[in-house]
Amino acid sequence: MRHDTYDPRPDLTEDSTWWVEVLRRAEKLGYQSTRSLLVMLRCHGARIYRAPTGTLKIDYKTAARDPYCPTSAEEILEKALKPAAEKLAEVFEGVGE
Repeated sequence: MRHDTYDPRPDLTEDSTWWVEVLRRAEKLGYQSTRSLLVMLRCHGARIYRAPTGTLKIDYKTAARDPYCPTSAEEILEKALKPAAEKLAEVFEGVGE
């Protein structure tokens, strides 16, 4: 099943292009659960930023501060991001270059 590959938060314009690329790549790789995680984080306001090393990172703490986000930043990291680390790295590979 094909899913929309648009940014679910186009109002957050600074990183919207990266989100479109990341969501498309997750879909192309067939990583539906990883894509769903990314969509959930973005819906709660997560941002993608370029670290000093040049790699792109997810600011998941922004999502955790959303009053409608059901989990804490620690839970997002431990229960969602760490278990998906390999797939997330593959999804982010080459994005924003």
